[in-house]
Order: sequence, then structure tokens, then C-alpha cells
Amino acid sequence: HEIDNNFNPEEFDPTRLGYALTAYKEYAPLRVDSEKPNRFWRTQRWGRTLELIILDSRTERLPSKKQYISGEQMEWLKSRLLNTPARFKFIVNTVPIAKFPIDNPDGWSGYDSQRNEILGYIESHEIKHVYWLSGDMHAAMVFDLGAGGWDLVASPIGQLQIGAWDVLSALDEVKYINGNVNNYMLVTADPTHDPPQVRISLRTDDGSEIYSQTFQ
Repeated sequence: HEIDNNFNPEEFDPTRLGYALTAYKEYAPLRVDSEKPNRFWRTQRWGRTLELIILDSRTERLPSKKQYISGEQMEWLKSRLLNTPARFKFIVNTVPIAKFPIDNPDGWSGYDSQRNEILGYIESHEIKHVYWLSGDMHAAMVFDLGAGGWDLVASPIGQLQIGAWDVLSALDEVKYINGNVNNYMLVTADPTHDPPQVRISLRTDDGSEIYSQTFQ
């Protein structure tokens, strides 16, 4: 939404896009890379406990080539997942990577090749403790992706809710879903626990907990 709803770089006026990206960087508290000022994917690590891998699934997207993220970003993502010394790998995602029974050409499910590539990489390299932090669905959701990790979804905190998503509760991979409350997610990493653990807490807009789960 920073540039346009369901923004497609292939169909957007380049001049307007340049102004939009400049405005975004001036408004948002981002560290801008002087050599690659329009590269938004990045990482932040807290010792050996947790690494936050932040994706950009918009500005490098090429729908005509079924490219959700650039090849360079994909290889960087794989490298961070494989080589980070952190136990817990949290991928900051836009929309869920979990597969929905409803067609969504604007999300990961509309880019099956890259979706299968990254999930297959995680599985084939037996990378553990991978968690996708997603939003945009106007509902609280928790998906078990099997070898691909977990997809943890929170939203919205102040917009409309979509209770119709509750029909997905019948799916085996759905461990929790609630489309009837404004919500947010609190993630707490505890490196002092033996073994280290991460606890997620889905909460309503007044702070009441509606779901929690602990991962070790």
C-alpha cells in the first residue's frame, strides 16, 4: 500500500514509482544502503537466538515471468536460512506462504515455482526452526507447513475483519484461525531457557490473549 494497492512494478509509471520510493524511504525508519538505495530486503540478528529475515516481495516482482522475488533475493534468503548461527529463523513475509484452497494470484500461491523452490530447499537441507511472519489477511492464523516450518499470521489491528476465513479451520494444516477480532502478535525469544525457546501470543486490540504456542 505504500505505493499502490496490489502494486505491480511492470505496470507502474517509472517516474511516479521513483517519487513513491523516495517518499517511502523518507517516511519509514529505514537504513538505506547507499550503493543499493532501492533494495529493501535485509536481516537483523540477535546473537545465536533469532534472526529476522525481511523480504521484499513487491518492488522486484515480475508477474509476466512468475517472479515473486528476484533471483538474487532468493539466493540470499537460502543462504541466510542455511548459514545463520541463530536457532530461530523468522521470515518477515507479506501474505501467507501457506497454500489456500482459494485462488490468490497476487500471493505466493500465484507463484508456485518460487514457492515450491524455497519450501523444497528448506526441506531438502533439513533446516529447522523456520517461521514465516505474515499479515494482510484480516484474520489471525497459524499454519503448520510441515518441513517448511510454520506460517504465523496476524492482522488487522484497526481495520475490518474477515470472518469468512474461519471456514479454513477444517484444513489439517490450520492450527488456529480467527477472523472475527482485531489482533496482533507478540513474539518473545528466550535464549536463557534450556533449550532456547520462542513463544508467540496472538492478542486482541485490548491486549487479551486468544492463542499462544511455544517453540523450542
